[in-house]
Amino acid sequence: HTAYRRQRQMCIRDRCFVFISKMDIPFPPPPPSSGADCLNMKEYGGKLTSTNGWERIESKGTVIPCQRSLHAGAVWRDNFIVFGGYDGHHRVNDLYSFNFKSSSWNLLNNINAPSPRDRHVAVVYENSLYIFGGFDGTMRVNDLHAYDLEHNEWHRVEIIGGMSPSPRHSPVSYTHLTLPTICSV
Repeated sequence: HTAYRRQRQMCIRDRCFVFISKMDIPFPPPPPSSGADCLNMKEYGGKLTSTNGWERIESKGTVIPCQRSLHAGAVWRDNFIVFGGYDGHHRVNDLYSFNFKSSSWNLLNNINAPSPRDRHVAVVYENSLYIFGGFDGTMRVNDLHAYDLEHNEWHRVEIIGGMSPSPRHSPVSYTHLTLPTICSV
């Protein structure tokens, strides 16, 4: 299995997915990756192990995101939602959804999307994808945006009370039980 740096991964049920774009090889860049590498995981004796190794999941359909690194993503229902990143020349601010059941990508609404960025963080809470921070190519940013996954629309989240964190890139996020948390040191 080929190793790729700066890619994003996530686990859903008993499978771990790594979305690759082959950004770590010399230019000119290769054609965009259309799917994902998937590691099937099973529990044996209290430990997660891989029984079948890695498999390639090819995308069905004609919609394929451009190659990218330093993007952010999160799982919502049966979809991996990916936003932004760096395509090797520019930061991007497009939003795609990869459906695990149909193995297909969909380009989502980009009206009022956050500025193009990389090294940001994404977390899903209830039916919204939240994007925080990152690097826009000139400076670190500290804005917070939400994408309503049911109504397909972006809006900026206004912080009421308290101080916003300083502009930053590469923060960490997680969802514990029902509340998302974004951390940075």
